[in-house]
Amino acid sequence: MTRARRRLGHLTLILLTVLLNAAGSADHHARRRQLEGKKKSTAKQQFGSFVYVHPRPDAILVSPFTSIGVRQGQRIDSKRLHKALPGLFSVVGSKSGAHKGEVRLADDKRTVVFHPSGVFEEGEKVKIDVRKDVLQTKRGARIGGFSWSFEISAHFDFSASRKAPNQEDQDGTDGETVIDGDDPAEEEPDENQPGPEMDLEEPAAEGPSPIDRLVDDFFGLPDTHAQRESIDDPYDGAYDDLYGDLYGVDGDGEDNSEGQEDIDYLYTGGDGDAEGDGGDDYGYGYGYNGVDGVITQQADGVDWSEYRNVPPDLPRWHVKSKPGKNAADGYIFAGLNQGNKRRHYLLILDQDGDLVYWNKKDSWLGDFKVQGNGRLTYFDKGTATYFDDEDPVCAFEVDHRYRTHSKKYCVQHGYRANVHGLQVNHKGWALMMAKDWQNKPTKGIDRMLGVIVQEIDTRGNVMFEWRSWDHFKPKQAGKLSLHSQKNPFHNNSVDWVKRKNGKTAGYLINMRNMGLIRVDENGDTVYRFGGVSAFSTIKIKNDQHAVIDSHDVRAIGEDRITIFDNHDLCHSDFKKFRQSKKFCKHPWSRAVEYKIDTKDNTATKVWEYRHKPDYFGQVTGNVQTLPNGNKGICWGSSQGRANPPFYTEVTRKGNKVFEMEWVRWQNSDISTYRAFKFEWRGEPKWGPKLKLTNDKVKGHSGTVPRLHVSWNGSTETKKWRIYEDTKAPPKKELDTIDKRRFEMWVEVREAGKKCRYYMVEALDGRGEVIRKSRVVQSDKCR
Repeated sequence: MTRARRRLGHLTLILLTVLLNAAGSADHHARRRQLEGKKKSTAKQQFGSFVYVHPRPDAILVSPFTSIGVRQGQRIDSKRLHKALPGLFSVVGSKSGAHKGEVRLADDKRTVVFHPSGVFEEGEKVKIDVRKDVLQTKRGARIGGFSWSFEISAHFDFSASRKAPNQEDQDGTDGETVIDGDDPAEEEPDENQPGPEMDLEEPAAEGPSPIDRLVDDFFGLPDTHAQRESIDDPYDGAYDDLYGDLYGVDGDGEDNSEGQEDIDYLYTGGDGDAEGDGGDDYGYGYGYNGVDGVITQQADGVDWSEYRNVPPDLPRWHVKSKPGKNAADGYIFAGLNQGNKRRHYLLILDQDGDLVYWNKKDSWLGDFKVQGNGRLTYFDKGTATYFDDEDPVCAFEVDHRYRTHSKKYCVQHGYRANVHGLQVNHKGWALMMAKDWQNKPTKGIDRMLGVIVQEIDTRGNVMFEWRSWDHFKPKQAGKLSLHSQKNPFHNNSVDWVKRKNGKTAGYLINMRNMGLIRVDENGDTVYRFGGVSAFSTIKIKNDQHAVIDSHDVRAIGEDRITIFDNHDLCHSDFKKFRQSKKFCKHPWSRAVEYKIDTKDNTATKVWEYRHKPDYFGQVTGNVQTLPNGNKGICWGSSQGRANPPFYTEVTRKGNKVFEMEWVRWQNSDISTYRAFKFEWRGEPKWGPKLKLTNDKVKGHSGTVPRLHVSWNGSTETKKWRIYEDTKAPPKKELDTIDKRRFEMWVEVREAGKKCRYYMVEALDGRGEVIRKSRVVQSDKCR
């Protein structure tokens, strides 16, 4: 063969390879276009000069309370934005007519938001015009205009809204005004700019999904491919009123206890293995062995009978595995619910399982954790008892002094919050979920629950909104769902996807009933994971198990995700598996981590933890990646079975380093939606709580005068300095004791015979005074 012929052969092979690849790619994209029902277009094609707008063009079922947002990608010149008014936005409803309102530059300095002064009318079409060449970037580039329209929901569920029809915002705005928080001195390099045009809609994974294989092979069932800032003291003296007689609180209404307790655990097992993992259980420890020595705990659970600064229904827990040397630093945070006949609690526990903070509430509590800005947040459903009762609009924020800020993080556009979770970054921006109940969203469907995800800045501007209706038509959603048509999505977690430089690359949106979606910063789909084959675009390489009814999906960088896989085939409304009881005899759950390759649309399982024997959380649960690489796992609730541990910490190698479980007592029905571990510094606004009692105690005949001291929420108290005197304030030092439990006590027999005054000082690790208690007096002083 001549050299020329060999070259021709090589060129022919290359040409054939290129043609075959092109044909395969075209085939993949054709399948995806068929699935989506329309051809994918780039952000510029969709939104003119903008990379993002909300509501999206041709959107349906839009809230009557919606704002209008546009983002070009670069920082906007706020000074020129002032000059661009009035008339930057033309907003006209087919029924309500022209709308005036307020224009704001959001905290990201890139998104411009128009807040109409009135509410749109149901069923009307709204036309938006953004004037051309009015907006300018910081670099002086003029931004072209854009026109689009969307349709307001004809049957919006106002019963779930915090506003009523025709209720206007009373902002006194006659025309367009601008509110801008820009610092003229602040300059940042332009990030998140429109890059090269990319087709982010990847083709669907070939072949059946793991769930489809499970249906066909395991159960023998047919495939279904066709288918701001008000301060609220949560204590406010109420504890004194309710428990004053029982615990001897002085009833002055001063906030000295907002939840208290402490346990000193005594390890009674072996040393564990080299990893520091404890396989033996804890026995509960002993009281202060100096001035007073009293055994206060029992081996089968906590006995609060010796405590005087905690409520009688404070939950009980058990440390199953001692904290190993490789456990991550931090405190355990949990929102605890005990059913409709008991109060609920926010709890912080230390590394040894000892109580640090309690806060007692009347309603369902959830997602209690430390956020990216260093503060605590949680959801409180008010008067609602159960998880699915009426939802609030806002989450609560708590600072290091445990001051509660109400209405700090609120969903916008007239929705109520989805209380499954909330994310807040270091800038104070919130990533929130909302429930969108639609009445008669389409012919043949009376009612359906949609998904709303909003990124909201510190002033309530929606900088990003993702709506399920923009990506799934109602009937299509019902076919793709693994559960009921009424609730085809069931959104239960959302997270930011971050680049290496910390900038936002997109969002993870997990929907228990359908699967996981990752979208880019403009709202376009990057991939879909899990569910039936008609939903998923990702093929899992090395995992024989499907992810079923997952909770708490989190991003680790751009290419890794963790999932708490409930793996629940026993749910009452689970499609296709309702008839099968074989799996439900031996159910299990797991924490799992995948590496996602968006180039070839594959997922590789890189880590998994299943307990031996298996734990099963039918609903709820989470997995958290800790700073040292460990994983913290809450196993959720088993709904009828004995609940698994509420917190298990394991190393990357799967070695257990810590574990705790709730103790069921007096028919309590304890559950925790999620549990977390974070570093925390608590410096309560209230002082230490000191109480003088004269009760019968274990190990003594008759009554014994004792001083009980605790400081609910304090993480810095290491010692207690006790003062006693014949006059107030007492100045004679009685003793200094180590803080070994949440609540310490000492015998003070003189108080039973003579007039005595007492006070304590909380000391930090350097022996310096943090705070003093109030002075208490014996009965003989009265």
